[in-house]
Amino acid sequence: MRRNIGYWKKYLMNNYFEKYKKIKNKLSYQYQGYNLGEIIAFDIIYHIYFERKNDLEDQAYRIILSQIKQHPYIDNLQDICEHPGVVFTIPKTQSRRNDYCELIELTSQKINKSVNFILDMKIDSKSIPLFSKSFLLFLITFLNNFIKLFKLLSIKEILMFSCRLQFYRNFIDALESIDENKVKIKKYIAFNGALNYENILVKFCQKRDIPTYSLQHAIMDRYFLNKSSPPYDLINIENLQTDYLLCWSQNTINQIRKSSMTSAELLLVGNLKYSKWKIEEIKQSFRKGLVFLGGKGDDLINLEVIEIIKKLSKIRGDIEFYFKLHPQNLNEKYYKKITEEHSINVVQTNEILSNLLINSDFDFTISYNTTTTVYYESLCYGLPCFRYNQEQTVNVYGLENDDFSTVEELVQRILYFQQIDPSMLLEKIQKMLQNTVGININNYHQYFAEYSYNDLKVVNKNDYG
Repeated sequence: MRRNIGYWKKYLMNNYFEKYKKIKNKLSYQYQGYNLGEIIAFDIIYHIYFERKNDLEDQAYRIILSQIKQHPYIDNLQDICEHPGVVFTIPKTQSRRNDYCELIELTSQKINKSVNFILDMKIDSKSIPLFSKSFLLFLITFLNNFIKLFKLLSIKEILMFSCRLQFYRNFIDALESIDENKVKIKKYIAFNGALNYENILVKFCQKRDIPTYSLQHAIMDRYFLNKSSPPYDLINIENLQTDYLLCWSQNTINQIRKSSMTSAELLLVGNLKYSKWKIEEIKQSFRKGLVFLGGKGDDLINLEVIEIIKKLSKIRGDIEFYFKLHPQNLNEKYYKKITEEHSINVVQTNEILSNLLINSDFDFTISYNTTTTVYYESLCYGLPCFRYNQEQTVNVYGLENDDFSTVEELVQRILYFQQIDPSMLLEKIQKMLQNTVGININNYHQYFAEYSYNDLKVVNKNDYG
């Protein structure tokens, strides 16, 4: 789990994104009107950023080749296609996050004749004759990819991506076999239209002149901060294929436009969690702090934050600390062991964030980086949040004097916020939150007027269990 510092420095200073774009471009085959490069993009970026090459090299060839026999399909596809209104989808892997499900449900509640679906992916395995059309297509693809990519990738990597392309072709074949008379969707809203299965559904709808949308589900500032070594999350903009992106704030729109990375039309709709929001006061007592740790790829940063909190606990023994693990890809046992060694509590991973911030008596938070969404959400609930700024990044949109890289700086930041004028602090926070999270903005009626939320009808409200 724990890797050496040299690995993480290489991760933070790399040319991974450029390599990802090169490979994606070379794998951009057209198949039945679908761009396979856009569909396989997530597989490429995940493989590169998290250095999966060594794991792949240990795999047997038969395991890699088994993908060409796999035929993925959506188990509830008929229900999705036949709904005569607005359809929301979220992949099953993302639906495990309470905050994501909350965003989907709040949005769908504003749109009449809308229904939420978890993409329930299944896989059938079918034998492929040696001289079948599918096998010959795979073989031609592999040979083409070998010529294009032999300087960039190993043979097993080229084979793996070639098999994955065939895997997605099999999925497209299943989609395109649907009876056109059964496709009743009026508008399609993907949780994230940049990634594989939802990306395919976006193209499926566009081929049938069905308008497509994607939801903003995180603060996007950090995507654009480091132009030389972008984070892998930038794929959420760079590979976005929907007609529209539903954005929380004007600041988000300005940043995406400046990047020139997507042709999607950017619509200012706000964040419905905070569409009617009023902050009465900002807490300045600093007696109980909630520390947010990062997810996959943030292990070194997490360890550094934990070390600072250990030191702060000795300096400020009057402050009680709790850690909140990231809901995505963290080894819970590993981090619990580390924190228990230092008598620091860990809250439940699946605890809904709003419940924690409202009902647990926390009066401030600490975030693992400068642009995580929890920074802005903490402020929405009147809790100051201090941001770990390991790289001393400048021009990150937020409050002044709330970032730190050492325990000494964190102590100074706490003292500063204890002494600042409460009314001035409140005014600054309200303005900043409108420009980032989009508090008190709700423009859904402008873009979904034909599905008036005044005559609300929520379909399949219990789909999330």
